[in-house]
Amino acid sequence: MRIAVNRWRSKRVGNITRIDGGKALAIHILNYSTAPIANVRIGVELGPQCENTMQGALQVLSPDAATSKDAALQRSGNRLSFILPMVDTYAVVVLR
Repeated sequence: MRIAVNRWRSKRVGNITRIDGGKALAIHILNYSTAPIANVRIGVELGPQCENTMQGALQVLSPDAATSKDAALQRSGNRLSFILPMVDTYAVVVLR
């Protein structure tokens, strides 16, 4: 699995982990900038180990009021992508 995060030239971290017995992915996005970041595009290339387990459900978790909780998941083959309209400090995105 690979993750790509755009809209940040620096001060960002993206990490992906399989959870729930491999049935879901958790993507942890950290923004080390002093200001919220708009229109953060996330792309995930699924490997063969989880390509058939993702059903297309997306949940955004964050304690930050400015972090958007809505995002539409798109899938093309083994690639998932979505845009977070706003990320303040951090967000965890769960893909099932």
